[in-house]
Amino acid sequence: ELDTVATPTRHAGPIEVRPYAPADRDAVLALATRLTTGVAPWLVPAAVLAAACGWVAGSIAGIGPDRAMFVADDGSARRVGFVSVARQAHFTGEPQAYNGELVVAEAAEATK
Repeated sequence: ELDTVATPTRHAGPIEVRPYAPADRDAVLALATRLTTGVAPWLVPAAVLAAACGWVAGSIAGIGPDRAMFVADDGSARRVGFVSVARQAHFTGEPQAYNGELVVAEAAEATK
């Protein structure tokens, strides 16, 4: 596990949410494993992980005027989560924000 990803120690300090930077790539992809939590047991774990990493890599590659990614940092340069967001048309035709992935490191989950 990368040292830039939160370790299983609860963190109670402030969290900073900021735009994704290329230096975040490895940590964000490492956090993508969290997208496999709760997946149906009959699915092949390696295939699910590959799909999750593909979604996240696609979100990173698509960053631009209508797509963004934000990273949560614990103040010690450890990434504790991320969210991807894209502008899409709602079925009413109005623009809306769509969250493709939302990930929180296990160490940063709320305990209450």
